[in-house]
Amino acid sequence: MTGNHLSFEDRIRDNITALRLVMPEVLMRERERAHTKWYAYRFMSPLEATKLFADLYRTAFKRYVRTHRDVGDADAANGLGTRIFGRPNSSLTEVWNARQRADELGLPYNLLIEFSFHFAGRRTRKRAPRPGQLFDSGAGGIAWALELEKWIVDPLHLEVQRLSMPQYRHENYRFFPVQREFHEYILASIEERVGAWGPKLAHHCVSRHHLPIRKAIKLVPRGARAIALRHIRGELELAIEENGEVERLPDIAVAPACFGLPFATHVTSPECMACPLADLCSNAVLAASDHMHGSYGALSPVQQNRKINTRQKTKLRVRKFRAAKQTLASDCSQQPEGIPT
Repeated sequence: MTGNHLSFEDRIRDNITALRLVMPEVLMRERERAHTKWYAYRFMSPLEATKLFADLYRTAFKRYVRTHRDVGDADAANGLGTRIFGRPNSSLTEVWNARQRADELGLPYNLLIEFSFHFAGRRTRKRAPRPGQLFDSGAGGIAWALELEKWIVDPLHLEVQRLSMPQYRHENYRFFPVQREFHEYILASIEERVGAWGPKLAHHCVSRHHLPIRKAIKLVPRGARAIALRHIRGELELAIEENGEVERLPDIAVAPACFGLPFATHVTSPECMACPLADLCSNAVLAASDHMHGSYGALSPVQQNRKINTRQKTKLRVRKFRAAKQTLASDCSQQPEGIPT
């Protein structure tokens, strides 16, 4: 997956949509999830990530129906409404929460969804799991976690090998926390995998440009470094001929997923205090907040509408109670004397 790099204006638009659709308590979790999610999603807005999760779920749902129910039903099966991002609704909240749970686990969405449908199929479950049921936290929760731990090893390694994002390349390295963390993750991945050092380092240092050679070569035992470096030099000569124009990104392209999202930002939180783009984030928060108050009269119209609905329902219950009380009092007052009430 290549990383999308939204502009400042794009991020504000996505955040405005999220504020319009999702409750504040859900959005508050985005700050923490921004720093635990899989590296390919670290620079996506929460809205963009949720749309990706929904698309992957729909594809897996069709495949499950085709395999476990009926081929003819698969074409018409969606698993989710086609307009869940049009207005606040329970299906969207379920998908949003499921995506956040995947972010908490730090797993690629496609692998998590693939495994969860596979797990459901092994249990001869005819009904495909809903987004909120992907994690099987009920009676089979322990088995789900154990099976996932065994299943995920090789698919996750392939996902690491496929990952190619300009935000992590040498030319865009800014010593941001997420970039340093990614370096440590890739170094650990290289060290864990069996194979010749040269090809392992060349993939991440030359092909992907995700690691500096001087940092990666320290993993190699001293006796094997000369051979590894010869292999890397050969790959570098080929790469010089093949490499095209270098893509240099603006700072906003390396902004964390929670960037500029009201309710998710908190200036005194550890995440925000360590963020190199905190000042730019404050400007984005202000822009989104001004728009919401100007257009809807509230930072969270979905929360405001829910409060209004709750008050209206409370008033209706009070009116019904008073009406019933008056009816009872009227009936009692019309009882003839001498007849017990």
